[in-house]
Amino acid sequence: MPDYRNMTAKEAIRAAKEESGLTIEQIARRLNVSTSVVKRYLKEDDVYSPRLDMLPRLCVVLGNTLLLDWMAGQIRQDDDERREKIVSLLTNAIDVLEEARFFVMKAE
Repeated sequence: MPDYRNMTAKEAIRAAKEESGLTIEQIARRLNVSTSVVKRYLKEDDVYSPRLDMLPRLCVVLGNTLLLDWMAGQIRQDDDERREKIVSLLTNAIDVLEEARFFVMKAE
């Protein structure tokens, strides 16, 4: 089991990608972003990271919950003020995902 508390965001993204077995091109296509965006998500020395609302989408595309598990590990170790901010941002991300699900179901 990965050590989510000590794992960096880049390490978590790379682990989730590896677990998925998908290529960068497949991930980019499924996220509807360019391959350069996905490469930047994975590149260790690049400070560019996915927005918080992108994490649920990445989990769906990658077919695993490693990124959400990593986020839970990060929340558990943070101080109370930072934890509240992260929980608020995560709640907003879930709201975005629920709204997207509504539009997908409506389009069907």
